[in-house]
Amino acid sequence: PAAYGVTVCVKKSDGRNEMLLYYLPRAFQAPAQLPVNFSIGASLHGEPIFDLCLFTSCPRAEYNVLLSGSEDCTAKVSIVKQCTIVESTMLPPQSSCVRAVCSSRHVNENTSLLVVCGGQMAIEFYSLTDEIKREKHSSDTFILDGVTIQSLGKGYYPFKPSMDPRINVVKSVPVSLIDTDDTSNHIVLTGDSDGSIYLFLLSLKQ
Repeated sequence: PAAYGVTVCVKKSDGRNEMLLYYLPRAFQAPAQLPVNFSIGASLHGEPIFDLCLFTSCPRAEYNVLLSGSEDCTAKVSIVKQCTIVESTMLPPQSSCVRAVCSSRHVNENTSLLVVCGGQMAIEFYSLTDEIKREKHSSDTFILDGVTIQSLGKGYYPFKPSMDPRINVVKSVPVSLIDTDDTSNHIVLTGDSDGSIYLFLLSLKQ
């Protein structure tokens, strides 16, 4: 992902979404070279894309993973190889639009946390592992090119939300608990349309 400088989503007048990835030449290249830009040109969602993140699934991965969320109430996970989306899978749709997504991974680990959230304060957690675990296949498991995605469940709040609340932003970071070697924990921070901020502590251990 570090090779890409900016990702731009554009809603076209015919209803299509266009995703543009821009990257800059390496620092040691001649300054006279102009930045290169290209478009993957893949159709991912039927409505505007509100948020996306691009990340690697393990230290030695030869591909990137793209997590995107849209007004069409869906989130998708896509495998990106050599600037091309080679495969995508749709996660279970939410009851309202998906407004924010994020991912995080501990250094040297091959399992990432995925977070999908949006309207009606919906927040869902998934793990993405850089291997295929067919022995654990179920309705909550999704297999892509070389990776396994498993549902970890939903987040719940100890209150009744307002009439039309939305989570507009989310961020997750890996954390290590004091005096332990556990590398499965992540902190998730959300911000909603009511101006509230909530924090979740999540473990990827099954």
